[in-house]
Amino acid sequence: MTTPEKATDYLARVNWKSLIEWMTAEAILNRPTDPLQFCRDLLGEKIAEQAGAEFKPEQVTDWLRNCYTEATALVDEHGTIRGKQLEKAQLSLPEQIINLRRKVDGMQKLLDASAVISSLDPLEATENIIGESCRILDCDRATIFTLDKVTQELVLSIAEGAKNIRVPIGQGIAGTVAATGETINIVDAYSDPRFSSSADK
Repeated sequence: MTTPEKATDYLARVNWKSLIEWMTAEAILNRPTDPLQFCRDLLGEKIAEQAGAEFKPEQVTDWLRNCYTEATALVDEHGTIRGKQLEKAQLSLPEQIINLRRKVDGMQKLLDASAVISSLDPLEATENIIGESCRILDCDRATIFTLDKVTQELVLSIAEGAKNIRVPIGQGIAGTVAATGETINIVDAYSDPRFSSSADK
């Protein structure tokens, strides 16, 4: 019976310490907004370079040394290191399957919502659009506005969990969307300078 390799021996054999130091150095030097995606792309780049060849622990030491050399070349005239651009790593097969399942689930929700809405009168359909939108997007409220061209205001038509309001074009987040025609997706609306307590609450 083969004796299991000790953890310390394994970590030393694969040069694990240098691997962690390399990834830590890359993260510190590049300061990625999404460190998980950055590490994924960083490792994906090295895996692509190997092209199926056997992993060589001594290569990691070279990666660690080279990352500081690359960082020197990325320093601008103010002494600031500009993070390097990495190609987004390809998804593994299990990850592709998970993404596909999410898309299928989303499509099924839309089909279910369409079946419910299609059999209703316009008012009921509008109310159900709000309800189904909240369910699909997993949000606590949604609102449909119509535009009053005379007063240049958004008029609340149907809302989930909101009171009747009128919003001047260009005021608040909703008014900004109406003025620009752009989609705005905000994680924390209350911290956005365009947020208006009178229009967006």
